[in-house]
Amino acid sequence: MSATSLKVNDFVVVHSQTLGRKVVGKITELVSEFVDIEFCCFKDPENVKFKIYSLPEHLPGKHILSSPHSITLSGKRMYYHSKFELVQTVDELEEPRQNVTKEVKVLRFIDFVKSYKNPREAFPDLADVPISDANLDDFRVFFFRQRINQGVYIPELKPSCVCNQVFNPDEDFIECPNCPGFMHLRCLRHEADRKCRDCKYEFPARDLYNIKKKENIKSGEDAQAF
Repeated sequence: MSATSLKVNDFVVVHSQTLGRKVVGKITELVSEFVDIEFCCFKDPENVKFKIYSLPEHLPGKHILSSPHSITLSGKRMYYHSKFELVQTVDELEEPRQNVTKEVKVLRFIDFVKSYKNPREAFPDLADVPISDANLDDFRVFFFRQRINQGVYIPELKPSCVCNQVFNPDEDFIECPNCPGFMHLRCLRHEADRKCRDCKYEFPARDLYNIKKKENIKSGEDAQAF
């Protein structure tokens, strides 16, 4: 990847020599050193400083916060973790700029679910591919909804569906038009009253069976635009 194309605040995939694996990071500084030898300036290879956005499985298992719906993470990918999901950390690394393999998008959670309402349709080449360190640079879009600082995950993730599970955007879902809630289509289709867990908005039955076709079309348009 060309050094001249890198900018502060870009998100990139880096093959980290420090960690011995690929990571996603947000560039915080571009570092260049000049050495004066007999009145000539020689530019050493540029380094990149970046803040790590980690795959969930590389983070420590900690209790999030004390509440009726608090969650204990075990340092692995949980059922609610999307394959596109990262966690913002405070950890920062510096690596040679030639270790940067590509630029990627890292969106906030709400922007991701609004732009890619059916990730399997939006990214068909990744539909059946589990994410790992080895294939990070096969992905071009990620999102985050949590940050970790001193072992504490903020904000805590709460159930948003009648099934009392934390929402995973890789699954078929519908957004409540009346509140920030997201509901699994499969759950609403089996509920007699078809109501939102939080605000009790009742979804018209036609929305639960027509939405997939409409969202597939929209997701396809978004993927082509990207």
